[in-house]
Amino acid sequence: MNAPSIPRALPRITDLVIRRRFLRLVRCAGDLHGRWLWIGARASNGYGVFKYEGRAVGAHRISYALFVDSIPEGVTVNHKSPVCGVAPSILDVRPDHLELMTMAANIAERNRRRASSIASAQRRCVCGSFICQYASVCESCRS
Repeated sequence: MNAPSIPRALPRITDLVIRRRFLRLVRCAGDLHGRWLWIGARASNGYGVFKYEGRAVGAHRISYALFVDSIPEGVTVNHKSPVCGVAPSILDVRPDHLELMTMAANIAERNRRRASSIASAQRRCVCGSFICQYASVCESCRS
């Protein structure tokens, strides 16, 4: 397994044209948690991507830089749970559902979540809702 690359710094983005282009690729989930689901392009790992300055950047990183602040080099943007007991979604780009984290802390958090989800043996939709074993997405995401 390759070592993860060190995330690049991303300055605060204040350009309104970029903000409008970004928001056209976001859908408010309409669920109780107020998620902003990314409907634009996705990378092979399932994360949303947004073209910025000629390169593909994680949509969650762009959201943080657009609506919160700059991202220092070597720091990741973590998807946090919108409410206790609800799994975070890698497609959720709502700024207050994101937080900065060191790479080591991000990996530890990911491993903790994985262990927890395996232990519970319950399937979840990309938005975090529980789904039955035969469904690929929940009713909200299907529509």
